[in-house]
Amino acid sequence: MFDSACDPIALYSLAHFIIIIIQKRSFISLREEVTRTVKSMSEPDYDRILVKKDNLARCAWCGTPESDEWITTERNEIFCSSECQAAMYSVGAVGSTGAGFACSCLGGIMLLALVFSASLNPGMSSMRNVAADLLVIGILFLLTGGLIMFGGNEGKNYQDRKDKYRNVSLLVCEYCTQTNPPSVTRCTYCGASLTRAMFSYETTPPWIQKRRVNRFRCPRCKAVYSYDPSSLQRDGTVKCQNCDMPFVPSRPLTPTDESNTAYSPCSGV
Repeated sequence: MFDSACDPIALYSLAHFIIIIIQKRSFISLREEVTRTVKSMSEPDYDRILVKKDNLARCAWCGTPESDEWITTERNEIFCSSECQAAMYSVGAVGSTGAGFACSCLGGIMLLALVFSASLNPGMSSMRNVAADLLVIGILFLLTGGLIMFGGNEGKNYQDRKDKYRNVSLLVCEYCTQTNPPSVTRCTYCGASLTRAMFSYETTPPWIQKRRVNRFRCPRCKAVYSYDPSSLQRDGTVKCQNCDMPFVPSRPLTPTDESNTAYSPCSGV
């Protein structure tokens, strides 16, 4: 019996059997880990407020994190409206208006010189090409100066928006109704996540049009969230965004309730 136990073939078979068991257990653990990962990735985990960790999407001029249509520039700046964008680009509006006025004056001088030369030498055909060039350049200078001055004057009307909504407490926790500063991700009172919090109505910029959404209370966890018609399942239910329990909405999913639910450019809503 001892000789058979020490047989190399038997030892190899035993070792091979142990390796198979270890590999099988490792494969099962790996499969469970992959299943958990895929499940977590498939679950809706987007943020309506947060653009990236601990940061809100904010207008570069007024500082509000709420907008129905964000404007992104090539310099990676975002604006809540075209008015704030004009205000941002008209900083030092006096200088920009002065530059526009100088361009307009230069264009006017070119056109006057052209008219003066034509009146002195009406029959000189050799000056026709130069006159045509002066005419085109003068008109371009006039148009450029006018546009610069128009942009500067338009932005002046919105200079008072500067940082007006950058540091206000505007995130209202949906569970305890505590108002929180805009830099936190969890309620400072109850610790609930603020990724789907609402903006305080009093601090919403008046130039942002309020979106109309549907808000429903989950019968299980009592959480209140907004749902659009695309959230409706085939069986006529929607999934709670807090506990994932399906429930039947108490009314049709049509935009009838006015709300100021949080909104972000990178949230997908």
